[in-house]
Amino acid sequence: MSWSLSDGEIHFLWWFIQGSIMNPGTRQHLRQTWGFCQRHACGFLAIECAFRHGRPHGAALLYEDLMERARDAFRGYLRPGALVAYRLRERRPCLLCELQIGSQSAGAAGSEILERGRDLGEVRAFAEQTRGYWEACVCDRCLGRSWIFRRCRPHLIASLRHGDPVDLEREAAFVDALLEHVRRYARAFRWEQRGTDTVEDHAALISALGWCSGWGEWLRLVGSSTGSFLRADEPPSRGT
Repeated sequence: MSWSLSDGEIHFLWWFIQGSIMNPGTRQHLRQTWGFCQRHACGFLAIECAFRHGRPHGAALLYEDLMERARDAFRGYLRPGALVAYRLRERRPCLLCELQIGSQSAGAAGSEILERGRDLGEVRAFAEQTRGYWEACVCDRCLGRSWIFRRCRPHLIASLRHGDPVDLEREAAFVDALLEHVRRYARAFRWEQRGTDTVEDHAALISALGWCSGWGEWLRLVGSSTGSFLRADEPPSRGT
């Protein structure tokens, strides 16, 4: 499967994981954009897995923050769906896209960094180890299905704006569950809480990424199984 980052994307994301992610201005931008666009969200996780031996601590911290924001957007979810959609909208372009760093961008990183940045082995291993959980969270709209049970944030916004039937209580519960798992994973990086995380917690990081940005690029990056996206206890909704 062909999926790779440009020299410029690798260079930027390599510097990003060194500490730029903790810059207050950068964190505010990421909150306003719900992370990154699909491509750069996948690139961020891939780069951190490559350079952190499959332990994406920065991504876990970021998505804990974003899912807390999502939880707050649903609070009092009996409010009109249009208000939930307004709270979930992005307010700026993706950080890399705003800087015009894309699939053809050049960069000044050395050959060793570029080679390692293009190694997708760690992120694909992370995906395979957790696939049994995150596949159940893939957005049905992103898969092109005619019936809808699960939505990502962008497709949820579209449904709410179009006046489609949406069970906001169920959507809010899904976000709450993702937050609980991502938070446990993020905190397991602390010495005193090491070993408290589970495979389901790791999978929730991928599910949070897909929920925030959409799933198309992630499925291009790691592939998908067939017929295994819904849990046995979650029958599909016929709503759209």
